[in-house]
Amino acid sequence: MVSTYNRLKEAMKSPLVPKVKKYALLNPYKFKRTIIIDGHNLAHKALKAKFYAGMKTKSGKSTGHIYGSFSKLMAFLKVACFNPEIPCALVIVSDEYCEPRQKIMPSYKANRIKTSKEVQMINEALSLLYYFPHLLASIPTKDVEADDIIGAFITQNPQYEHWVLSSDRDLWQLWNKATFFEKHDRKFTDEDYKKTYDSTPPKMIPLFKAIFGDKSDEIPPIGGITKRKPVIKLFSKIKKPQHIFKTANIDKLPSSTAISIMDKGIMIKRGYKVAKLRTKSKILVEPHEFDYAGLKMLLIKYECNKHIEALNKFKSKMKG
Repeated sequence: MVSTYNRLKEAMKSPLVPKVKKYALLNPYKFKRTIIIDGHNLAHKALKAKFYAGMKTKSGKSTGHIYGSFSKLMAFLKVACFNPEIPCALVIVSDEYCEPRQKIMPSYKANRIKTSKEVQMINEALSLLYYFPHLLASIPTKDVEADDIIGAFITQNPQYEHWVLSSDRDLWQLWNKATFFEKHDRKFTDEDYKKTYDSTPPKMIPLFKAIFGDKSDEIPPIGGITKRKPVIKLFSKIKKPQHIFKTANIDKLPSSTAISIMDKGIMIKRGYKVAKLRTKSKILVEPHEFDYAGLKMLLIKYECNKHIEALNKFKSKMKG
């Protein structure tokens, strides 16, 4: 697997690549830390935030989703990459409807249906991110989501320090490989992990979700389990998820729990396949320059006048 660094190094040899400025703040070509943004997650949170809900332009056009997305991103950048000794790269990831997972489990994310207006506003907020200097990470197939892309990027590039801005706890399958933030002043801690998954090892999170369910992703629990502790304890002892079905392991569980797991084996396997991040797919990474003029025009269009000053300060820090 060719690393992001080597791919970019080869790309920079092309005569078609323009001479790049040496950015002091964000550099999509030379960095030690990646600032990974789940674009749809950020845009959706800005869209649903009550604080920004009533914001409109003078003509009545909703502007809170743009104002909120810019505010959230800038606040996080100040925390994550304003240290000149740690050059950073902003990595933008987004996703679309994942049909293959829906075919495996029709209920998967069935509660995520959005109106056409919401989709439009999320795409508008998402477009704001692309004006920043960034790496656009993608996987050229329709059977992946943003989580898969983030997972593949982090897994295939262990030489970098990774900071991830996303409230999606599916990503905690990478708990030991990255630092996760809900927002700029809210880093997820080991205590947060324990509250969500108890002592479940990160690689066993898909099995945890397949057995106990996940309301957010609409993965149903298998039922019939009155005590979680024995199952979670077993997670730490098995090397592979499928080992839970071995007689030697099943015998360690209460009889009712063992019967439920054996009877719902197919359901568990489907849930596991849906929940597991697909980190082995080849990642494509495309570097993009800072488009200050385009970003300023977007903020003016949505009358986010207070953000113009913040943008100008950001621009001054970008000078090499």
